[in-house]
Amino acid sequence: MAAEEAIVLLLVVIGAFLMPFVSRIIRVPSAVGEIIYGIALGFVISDIAHSVPIINFLSEFGFILLMYLAGMEIDTDDLKKAGRRPILIYAAYFGLIALLGFAVSKILGQPGYYVLIYLTTSIGLLYAVLNELEMKKTSLGQELLIIGSIGEIISLIGLTIFTLLHQSGFSQDTAVQVAQLALFVVAAIFIMKCFQLLIWWLPSLSRFFISTGNVTETGIRSNFLNMFVFVALAALLNLEMIVGAFIGGLLFALVFKEKTAIQSGMGTFGYGFLIPIFFIEVGLSLDPQVFMGIGVIIEALLLSVMIVTIRFAAALIFLAIDMSLRDIVLIPFSTSFALTLLVAIAKLGQEMGVISDHHSGVILLTAILTAVINPAIIRSMRRHASGIRSRITYDRT
Repeated sequence: MAAEEAIVLLLVVIGAFLMPFVSRIIRVPSAVGEIIYGIALGFVISDIAHSVPIINFLSEFGFILLMYLAGMEIDTDDLKKAGRRPILIYAAYFGLIALLGFAVSKILGQPGYYVLIYLTTSIGLLYAVLNELEMKKTSLGQELLIIGSIGEIISLIGLTIFTLLHQSGFSQDTAVQVAQLALFVVAAIFIMKCFQLLIWWLPSLSRFFISTGNVTETGIRSNFLNMFVFVALAALLNLEMIVGAFIGGLLFALVFKEKTAIQSGMGTFGYGFLIPIFFIEVGLSLDPQVFMGIGVIIEALLLSVMIVTIRFAAALIFLAIDMSLRDIVLIPFSTSFALTLLVAIAKLGQEMGVISDHHSGVILLTAILTAVINPAIIRSMRRHASGIRSRITYDRT
């Protein structure tokens, strides 16, 4: 390792260490603070920021691990308990978002890639917000997590389809790749069923895949093996590696219900080191001049507003399942701050050449704005609702 590479790595790791404390002070998610640190660091080391192989490698590794953990976060038991009709309504909600997003992107003259931006949903930050507000175990909190989980799966499917169409268009090659994707899904389900059958016959074997805290850490090792099996399968089928990582994490969650210890162990390694490097590298990879223009700020504000507005229009479908208006109002805000996935999609779009540096900056700034503003709105609405209930209880007594 060259001396300048070692210095850049040290600066990145210092940022990964400090930003959680700084982010807590300025009241923004750690990922936002890490991206901002990366942008600021880019000002200082702009000449060598993009040519440090070890940073690029660690960032890519962190990206893959982030998506694997995102797959593990989805509670498949809740999806099964929700029932068929609500699940169809939830899926239709995101279908409406995609249609409205397509129409809006055409009207505003935005790149077609923006449909993915309007659609993208993730439960990572939502999970943290619901936990903070003590809503995670409530019926509404569970419903929001189910909706977010379905949205995250649909977002990854949308990204995969877009990638295939971008590579080959509507052609025979695309049909072959779709068939390969179907084969990948069938193979993944087959592997999952084999694992479930194996665990049913040999329950003691499950300890090998979920045990942590021992000298060999077999649970962590087996999960990295599982992750890279699906990453390799995705790469062989010309799919995005993050799709393979996400499916690998999702299938692990389907097979093993006692996943808390593994999530904690892999999360410690991921969120403690690799994932912060990914977010810092995202900031480093951006041209700082992009954020200087007033046009980028205006476009990001407009995009942030449109993401929520489209979701409000689509959320009217929830009237079909007799959901209260107060709960319906929460849904657009709860599904509109997909910070990690928006950052990932902006990075991929830039790498594929489907969006410019300007649009990548707009999307990244939108991810930051929605991750800061929308959770604050949810907290305010929740506290306001709690205040009203408290006053009603007081008046009755």
